[in-house]
Amino acid sequence: MKKHIPYIRLGIGQRPVMYNASHHSLEWITTPVVMKFVENFAKARTTTGFIQGYDIDWLFRNTSLYIVPMVNPDGVDLVLGQVPTTSPYYLNALKINNTGLPLGKVWNANIRGVDLLNIQP
Repeated sequence: MKKHIPYIRLGIGQRPVMYNASHHSLEWITTPVVMKFVENFAKARTTTGFIQGYDIDWLFRNTSLYIVPMVNPDGVDLVLGQVPTTSPYYLNALKINNTGLPLGKVWNANIRGVDLLNIQP
């Protein structure tokens, strides 16, 4: 659906680390989990300097944490009922869904039916 996939960078270090969430649309709950991590990181950076015993200033200086909160935004919108049922995207997903169950119960792919964790190079 041509949605942007934003990311958040925490840190300035040379060692890149990436956390991402919501590959599968039914796993949308992982997005608020990683966003809570971002909140905790920022809070620790401005207050205590530690999360679970880890020195946040050291992590900030030595790593670059890239957070992609939602890899599959169109699939998440579909299962959460945010895509209009008259939309061509929705109607195509209905055609692809051969389970007989509602999309909000079974759909893991993006809006085009591609499972983002099963893409072969």
